[in-house]
Amino acid sequence: MTVKTMRLLCALPAMGLLALAMAGCAHLGRRYEESRPASDVPSAAEILADLAQNDGAVRNLHASAVCVLRSPDLAAAEKFVGQVDFRRPADLRILGRNQLGVLLFRLICVGSEFLMEFPKSNRPPYYRFEGEDFASVPFNVSPADIVGEMFLPEDWAVLGTNEVRLVHYNAEGSVPQATVEIGPRKRPRRRLTVLGHPWVVAESTRLGPEGEELAVTTRKEYETIDGIRLPKWIRAVFPPENTEMVLDLRRIRPNVKMDDSLFEINWRPDEDQSY
Repeated sequence: MTVKTMRLLCALPAMGLLALAMAGCAHLGRRYEESRPASDVPSAAEILADLAQNDGAVRNLHASAVCVLRSPDLAAAEKFVGQVDFRRPADLRILGRNQLGVLLFRLICVGSEFLMEFPKSNRPPYYRFEGEDFASVPFNVSPADIVGEMFLPEDWAVLGTNEVRLVHYNAEGSVPQATVEIGPRKRPRRRLTVLGHPWVVAESTRLGPEGEELAVTTRKEYETIDGIRLPKWIRAVFPPENTEMVLDLRRIRPNVKMDDSLFEINWRPDEDQSY
């Protein structure tokens, strides 16, 4: 991965990832179903307050997953079956294995530090900390960007009313749809397509200073798990790098007991790089 893309896959805040159907015998998620539209047109503040209440209920989540990575820097699309662990605000671990359970891929992102490695290949680990580059990365979007865009793109609760506005609302179908912009009116930094009621994010687009698309995240197949609306399928695309990551989540469990050791990075560039 190039450094530029890596910076864009570890500033992604999640999601809101990542970014889901409850797992195991202890929980059974029920399919989320949007209700018919309310008669009154909602305000942007009302929509974001609904999103903030839902996202604020997620401290962490664990899920089985199929993960797909695509990038011009990769020889071919990488596809793994494994697990995803996410912890607010910006900790992420993705493990990918083959059908025999052999570990093929590990991505750990803890704040501004990340490690990406392919244990059964001849590729070295790819490590980055606070903008320092120690090796070229075969994926141009940073894991921090992945965390942000897939799981927590914005803290909806702290946005001022002057930062958000409703630019489109359609209540004619069975499900109301709205478009909300965030940021300055002439240069918004994010555009949301939301469905409700209650509201969920169907698409989130991060915009550059000239209105260009920097990241487009699609979420669908929502389920309600422990009262939380969570998407089972998340796709983040980074147009400038022609890079994408897809997570197809199964057996999702929010707010589980999660040990700090899950997010420990035990490799550093001054250590032995052999496996």
